[in-house]
Amino acid sequence: MDTLGPAPGAGMTGPVTTGKVAGAPRDPATPAEGAWKRGRGCLLVLALTAAPALAEIGVSLPSGLDVTLHEVLTDDAENGSLFRFRFVAPEIAQAQRSVEELTDDMQHLCQEFALPKLSDLGAEPRQIVVSLSAEITDFGVPTPDVRQVFEAFSVRDDVCIWEPF
Repeated sequence: MDTLGPAPGAGMTGPVTTGKVAGAPRDPATPAEGAWKRGRGCLLVLALTAAPALAEIGVSLPSGLDVTLHEVLTDDAENGSLFRFRFVAPEIAQAQRSVEELTDDMQHLCQEFALPKLSDLGAEPRQIVVSLSAEITDFGVPTPDVRQVFEAFSVRDDVCIWEPF
């Protein structure tokens, strides 16, 4: 995966990263069909990358938990199919919050935070994965000593629909 955005220390705390998880590499100059064909995917990545306010937003959740957006990742920038919104929630390291309570919070983050941000930028996601982590972790690197919770949501008719793993 490639990280797009300003150099470290340039005031951006949450880069957008793109890359393909599976499949043959493609020439980024030849985008896939759909909205991304007309360059909207490039604009989306630039808009998310260039918006420090988005990366620095703190969000209060229905449970009372406070979280901060760490980064937004996409595995398929050409088609915009999957976006990962990774949030940091230091309280989950000590607080004994139930999985159900955290799932409700992640539903709220998908519906009330991620989906509107992507919609404002013209993205049409098929799936949004929301994660909460007690501290910043590297994506894809096992960190068993850090509590992390993930939920996946499909998107239909501007609604986040929980999808069990």
